[in-house]
Amino acid sequence: MCVDIARDAKSMVGQGKSLREVRSYVESKYSKLGPGTDTPPPPP
Repeated sequence: MCVDIARDAKSMVGQGKSLREVRSYVESKYSKLGPGTDTPPPPP
């Protein structure tokens, strides 16, 4: 799962998406698979 998240994030950043957009996408896509971590959100 970590590799999938990294690939998604790399692709989205390459498309010009912000880190907040990437985080939101990852949380929505992968949250159903289990609890997330307490990683702080990216700065605005």
